[in-house]
Amino acid sequence: MQANQDVSNQKLVGSMPCKQYLTEAKFYIRTRSEGRELRVAYDNGRPEFATEIRDSWTEQDVLDLIFRPMEDRGHRYPAWEVPARVYGSWSLFRWWAEPE
Repeated sequence: MQANQDVSNQKLVGSMPCKQYLTEAKFYIRTRSEGRELRVAYDNGRPEFATEIRDSWTEQDVLDLIFRPMEDRGHRYPAWEVPARVYGSWSLFRWWAEPE
C-alpha cells in the first residue's frame, strides 16, 4: 500500500504467497462511495492491483476466488487477476464457472 493512502476504509482479509510474482500478497477490501474493490499489495514492490467487487458478492465469495487452488501448470496470473488480465473484466467473477 502506498504510505500516504487512507486505510480507514480498508479491511485486511488475508495474505498468501504469490507464486506467479515470487512475493507475498496482502488482500484488502476497500469500501468507496462507488462500491467495493479488492486491492492487492505485493511485498516485492510490484504495483498494487485493484478490481471491483460485484454488489452481489459476499466477502466469502471474494475469499473463495482469492484462495482458489490453481493447478500447478505455470499459470501466468494469480486467480484474483484472471478476470482482469485474461478476460478484460473490471470486476471479479467466477471465471471457471458459468457466466454470471
